[in-house]
Parts: sequence; structure tokens; C-alpha cells
Amino acid sequence: MGERLQRLGSSLVSSLCLQAPERPLGWALGFAVLFVLLWQINTLVGPFFDVVPDRVSLVFLPAFARVVAVVVAGGAGVFGIFLGSFFIGMAVVGDTMTMALTNALSSALAPVLAYWLLRRLVTSDFIRGDGLTWPSFLVLSVLCSLLNALIHGAVWSGQEAMGQSLLNLVGMTIGDLVGVVLGLSLVKLLMVICPACMQRLLAWLARRATA
Repeated sequence: MGERLQRLGSSLVSSLCLQAPERPLGWALGFAVLFVLLWQINTLVGPFFDVVPDRVSLVFLPAFARVVAVVVAGGAGVFGIFLGSFFIGMAVVGDTMTMALTNALSSALAPVLAYWLLRRLVTSDFIRGDGLTWPSFLVLSVLCSLLNALIHGAVWSGQEAMGQSLLNLVGMTIGDLVGVVLGLSLVKLLMVICPACMQRLLAWLARRATA
């Protein structure tokens, strides 16, 4: 039984082809901090776009960190998303241990499943040996947004305040997509303001992620 589980795990990792960056703990902590930082920034606009306070918003900036994490740092990045989400649940929102843990697992599971589906469903034109193309990144963002809403909806299905209503699921999907678009827009803005700085940063990230 143990050998079968080990083979299954190896097969899953192989099919995901997640990056194995150098110093994975550093990457995990970095993406955890980024997730928390974007969540805090998101609270500034939350009152205007919240569908369910602290749960569902039509603008959710941490979704950008979620997608970038799995692309740049693979499993380490996903673990960072788990840590960031868990910290928010326990230290900021005041969730129970169970709720914080299930929400964190849901946030981490969505990008992993989205990345797996991307590699299984799209053509080789979208994925090259040196990483994802921009079209595949957009497809990944859509998949991640949809899966995140479905997974959270299933987790919250027994809670009357949040539930699995179509409005909540659609709102969460829209919020994640808007968050990714805003994140990309911010990166583009930074590239315009300081192109040399962003080019060096992106080059450094690419080298570290593929080390």
C-alpha cells in the first residue's frame, strides 16, 4: 500500500511538472508574505466590492499571487499560499483552526489542479520547455479562478452565511480574475516606470525558479 501511494505521488508530481526552485523555504515564505500583503491591500477596497465580507469580493488581489506562485516556484510557491492563507484565517479574520486550515488548503489546491489541467488539456503551443506562454498563463488564471470558487463553495456548503450559492461562486470567480488582471497591470506599470529594474527582477526570478 505504501509503495502504491509513493508511486502515485511520484506520478502526480511528474504530471504536474512543478518547478523545484533553489531555497524552497525562502520562496514559500516570500509568497506567503506577498499573499498577506495583497490581502491587506485588498481590504482597502473591500467595503465597495465585498459580496461576503472577508470571504468573497469582486476584486481579490491575492489571486494574482496564487497564480504566479505555482508558475514561478511550483510546490514551494503553493505552500507559501497555504501559509499566507492560514495566517490570515487565524491571525486576521479570527477563524477557527478547522476553518482556517480548510480555507488554506482550498487556496493551495486550486492552483495545483489548474496547473495540472492546463498541462493535460491544452496543446503544446501553450506550454514550451522554458515555461508558460502568455496565453497559457491567462488560461491558467481562468482555470484557477473557476476551481478556487468551486473548491471553496464545496468547503462552505454546510455554512449558511456563505454557502454554495451561484452568486457567491460567480462573485469569487470574477474577483479572482479581476485580481489577476490588476496584478498584471501593476507589473506592466512598473515595467514602464522602471523597465531596467523589472527586467533584472524577472531575469533573476527566472534563473532562481529553474535552478
